[in-house]
Amino acid sequence: MGYSGQVATKRPGGKAILKYTPQLRFHNKLRVASVDAAGNRGPEREYEFQVAETAPYAAVTMNGVGLPSTIAFTASKPGTTAFGYQLGNAAEVRLPAVPHNSDVVAYEYNLDDEWKTIPAADDDTAVLPWTATPGWHSMTVRSVGADGSTSMEADHQFNVIDTRPTAYAHELSYSPRRDGVGVPLGIELESRLPNLTGFAYRFDGGAEKTVSSEGNPYASITVTPEHAGDNTVVVQALLSDGTRSPATTYTFGIWSGPVVTQTPAGSGTVGRPVTFTFSPGLPGVASYRFSLNGADQETIAAGPDGTATVTYTPSSWGYNDVQVTSVGADGTESELRMAPFDVRDNKVDVYSTYDWSRAGIGWTGTASVTYTLGNDYESHILTVTGHKADGTDTDATTYAVYVSDGS
Repeated sequence: MGYSGQVATKRPGGKAILKYTPQLRFHNKLRVASVDAAGNRGPEREYEFQVAETAPYAAVTMNGVGLPSTIAFTASKPGTTAFGYQLGNAAEVRLPAVPHNSDVVAYEYNLDDEWKTIPAADDDTAVLPWTATPGWHSMTVRSVGADGSTSMEADHQFNVIDTRPTAYAHELSYSPRRDGVGVPLGIELESRLPNLTGFAYRFDGGAEKTVSSEGNPYASITVTPEHAGDNTVVVQALLSDGTRSPATTYTFGIWSGPVVTQTPAGSGTVGRPVTFTFSPGLPGVASYRFSLNGADQETIAAGPDGTATVTYTPSSWGYNDVQVTSVGADGTESELRMAPFDVRDNKVDVYSTYDWSRAGIGWTGTASVTYTLGNDYESHILTVTGHKADGTDTDATTYAVYVSDGS
């Protein structure tokens, strides 16, 4: 709407009336939240509404400088009796509205980028049967007279709310794929139905669960797939009157590549071993083919539980990855898993800028020391000692650094 404010209720816990003069035609939104006596705000609700076009249309036929020109006015609202217009600083002129053309034989309309024609009835109106589809639509209409002439075009935009909720897992669009068997997956549920209170859902034929939308048109759930390939979530929107929407079935594919975990977790360090565990995404896994940081491919047998572990000691810092495929006893291969991991340098980086003043021996300079800390949530001690030109050392300065877990 372009502004915000507060409207007092008639009594505590009662209703309030907002008087508003629309400044924009077509689609508008209103967001409302309750406020108690202490100033605490409740959850926001969003309402959408349409504002009809009331301004008339004007078409100017310009014949040239000094020549008479024509301005044709068309009303947007029925029942218009006159038009008022003003040229420059001249006084306003009122013209009576001319009744609409009574010899309309048809209407031409463009609905969703396709022009069609519908005949007019004896009263010059036409009713268009249309099967609604969810989403925003735009429509352009013009009348056709008996002589074949067409009127000015009228535009109309409208939104059709889908009665079925939607469900989508954004993580499935990541590359490389991160989803897998036993890996929790977030799914966002959404519905634009009024009076929405939450959603009821079943994951892969399991028991029904519910989640509150908390005043929003959406809610998030987390599911843990137990098998690769197609998984399904069946969702219904829950409404405040106790009814439910029609169900939506969301089917999505889970990556069959092995799930890779590492110990210790987080970033690796040059010269320190890292253990990778491969867990199967398919049944009957007998072995794994893997490559560490672009090295030649190797094969390792799977244990009785279908898992296998390998140990890798990084020799250089930077981006690394593990690429692994499972192979079943019957030769069935999984999709390729690419699991990235980064490796930190195990050395201190010392850097000093060049001094263009060339002050010479005895000049006091500065240097920076850079060290990449691990994600171990522990305290680290940095001790700095200066070495002077006469061969002696300065007193040591000690700095304590703690790596927080962000809580």
